[in-house]
Amino acid sequence: MYKDKKKRNFLIPLLIVLLLIGGVFLYRKLNDTGKMNEELAESLKETIMKSALRCYVVEGSYPESLEYLEENYGLIINHKDYRVTYEIFADNLAPEVRVAYKHK
Repeated sequence: MYKDKKKRNFLIPLLIVLLLIGGVFLYRKLNDTGKMNEELAESLKETIMKSALRCYVVEGSYPESLEYLEENYGLIINHKDYRVTYEIFADNLAPEVRVAYKHK
């Protein structure tokens, strides 16, 4: 009887430690995924700005819409995962672009 009680006393702390390690691992994994999504959104924004600048150099004005860049300059945007806002104020001023990851 004394041995069984000793085993139970050992298993509970072991289980708690394993759960804590699993929780820390899961937290780090989710945090890394969030950082990756932010970096991809920033990369997409830079790509959109480069495409808009390329259009400005070739045509002499910034494009009026993202659709124009997609149709004429080969820009590919994952609209399913990213929300993109493209605002143009004048054809000779760079557009304001915001990209955000859509959380699921």
